[in-house]
Amino acid sequence: IAAVVGIVLISIISYVVVSLRSHTDDAGGGSETSGNEEVTQEFDRENPMTVFRGGANGECSICLDEFEEEDQVRKLSGCGHQFHATCVDRWVASRSRQPSCPTCRGQIV
Repeated sequence: IAAVVGIVLISIISYVVVSLRSHTDDAGGGSETSGNEEVTQEFDRENPMTVFRGGANGECSICLDEFEEEDQVRKLSGCGHQFHATCVDRWVASRSRQPSCPTCRGQIV
């Protein structure tokens, strides 16, 4: 029984890790919505998507992957923290009221 429980836990953890790291497979990069479409649209207007062109190395603190050349990213207008666009779009869409920066918790919309 312990072996079966271990296998199930490993499967669940693997699924979560793959889901979080799948941002490179997302071609559209659009925002997901979960009932807060107005907040998501405002976020998109205030924090436009750009293409990462190298420079200072860094990583997305949501998925923990390093930024690579040509990644679609968003630099938050309020605090300046930068994330993969799909990662931060999911973050904002999952927050129903006032989303905050995943790094500093500053208000972003």
